[in-house]
Amino acid sequence: MTFPEPRQLYYVAEATVHLGEDPALGESQAEAAVAAYRTASEDEWAFGDEAGAQTDLALARIARGEIEGAAEAVRPVLDLPIEQRNFGITSSAQRVHAALHADGRRSCRAAAGLRDEIEAFRYPDVGAHPVTPPVGSAAMTPVHLAGPRLALREVEPEDADALLAIYGDPEATRHLSFEPRTPDQVQAIINRSIASAKDTPRTEYCLAITRLGEHQLIGYARLATEPQQAATIGFALHPGEWGKGLGTETVHLLCALGFNILGVHRIWAARSPLNEASARTLLRAGMTEDGRIRDHVFVRGAWRDSITYSILEHEWSPNDVLGVTADER
Repeated sequence: MTFPEPRQLYYVAEATVHLGEDPALGESQAEAAVAAYRTASEDEWAFGDEAGAQTDLALARIARGEIEGAAEAVRPVLDLPIEQRNFGITSSAQRVHAALHADGRRSCRAAAGLRDEIEAFRYPDVGAHPVTPPVGSAAMTPVHLAGPRLALREVEPEDADALLAIYGDPEATRHLSFEPRTPDQVQAIINRSIASAKDTPRTEYCLAITRLGEHQLIGYARLATEPQQAATIGFALHPGEWGKGLGTETVHLLCALGFNILGVHRIWAARSPLNEASARTLLRAGMTEDGRIRDHVFVRGAWRDSITYSILEHEWSPNDVLGVTADER
C-alpha cells in the first residue's frame, strides 16, 4: 500500500517528533507536511491527518522553546468546530497540553494561556475550567493511536484469522491465563470486542495491534477500566514479532489511551511468574513491580500465581518508549 505524499510526510514528521531527538528536524518535517496538506487534492486530504501534522509542528516548536510559534501552529486545530473534534484530534491536542506542562514551561505566561485554550477545546461546555472526564466517556469514538512503529485500532470481523494465529498457538499462549483457543472461541472474542466498542459508557477497549501504516493484525491489546480511576491492561503479540521491542511500545500506547484520553490515575498489569520477557517489557515501560497474587488463575489444570505491576499518571512519560533493545517482546 502506498500512501499519498501528504500522509507520508506526516508519518515521517510524526516519528521524528515522537523520538524527540532533533526538534529542528521535526519542525522542518512537520512544516513540510502542513504545507503539503494545504495544497492536497480532495483524494489526498484528510482533516484528521492535517490536524495531526499541525500538532506535530506545535510539539516541535515547544521542544525548541518557541511557545508563540507553537500557538500559531496549533491554532487551526483549536478553531475546528466541535463536530470535527474526534478522538484522534483531541488526543493530539492533549499531547501539546502535556508538553506545555514540562519543567521550565509551567510558569511561562504564554504556555499557561495556550494550556487554557486547549482545555477549553477539549471541554467546550466548561470553558477553561474542565472537570475530570468520567472513565469510559469516549464510548462511541473509534480508537486509533499511533506510535513510532505501531498503531492500535478497533478490532474488525476480518481479524479472526490473524488473531487465531496468536490465540490458537501453544507457544504464543504459553504464559497467558488460558489455553490455546479454538476458531469458534476466537470468533467469540472478535464478536465481543466489536460489541464492547459500542457500550455506553465504554469500559473495555479490545484493540488490534498493527504495524504503523499497515492494517494487518499482529497482536491483540486490551484495556479495561475499573473503579477509582484505574485500568488493567494486557496484550499478546504474534511470536514472529517477539524480540523487536514492540511490547514496550504497546504498553505505552495503552498508557496513552488510559492516561491521556480516558483520564485514569493508575494502570496495572499482571504476568506469569515464568514470563521473564514480560517482566523486562513492563519495567522498561516505566511500570513498578507491586507484588504477587497467589493462585490468581486456574490454567492447564493447576492454579498459578501472577506478578503485578503498576504505573501512575505522573510517572508515565511518552518518550520512555524510546531506547528499547531487541531482547524485549
